[in-house]
Amino acid sequence: MTQYATLEIDADFGGAVGEKTGVFELGPLGEDGAAQIEEGIRSGYLVDSALDDVVSTIERLLSDNGGTKGRAGIHVDAGGGQHYFQIDAETPGNARKPDGSPFQWGSSADPAAGPNEHTATDATPIQQKMTLINYMRAATTGSRTPARFRYGEIGPDGYLEDSLPVVFEDPSGVLESTRPATADLSMVLVETTDLSRPVQKELRRES
Repeated sequence: MTQYATLEIDADFGGAVGEKTGVFELGPLGEDGAAQIEEGIRSGYLVDSALDDVVSTIERLLSDNGGTKGRAGIHVDAGGGQHYFQIDAETPGNARKPDGSPFQWGSSADPAAGPNEHTATDATPIQQKMTLINYMRAATTGSRTPARFRYGEIGPDGYLEDSLPVVFEDPSGVLESTRPATADLSMVLVETTDLSRPVQKELRRES
């Protein structure tokens, strides 16, 4: 089982920095002040209307057998909806793992490598908040270049073998003057199709 929820984001900062992969360890799950993660499905159906041609056809077929009762509708599940994670967490700051190492926050697990625009391990809350938001500003995250999320039994040692490809929605960070030791983070991660894999496979086949 993955001990810490981890988000990985690829971003191109340009110039001398270039491309970096930021690794953000969100902390132990379920503990006070650590990551609180809600997982769910935003259900979606292909059709859910009596005016739809498909539904109308099905209703005509059902009418021969007594039709539907009351307000019972007809729904066709064509794989619609979204698998999402609502994340509310705090920047780790100077917190330590059981082995004494800091939580990685950016491109390097070594605190001496930062803080800067692409890494802020063991840095201040405002530096960590700004580094995460900076990745999300610089990244072109989508199905072609998704972010990657590991959580619970989702890789690398869980029953799900790999990380989930995700895109992020509405990320935000809040630093309150009454709580200067940490910054609050909030975001929604939505599972997406990783189109980079079939493209890479095709490129290898053509070469």
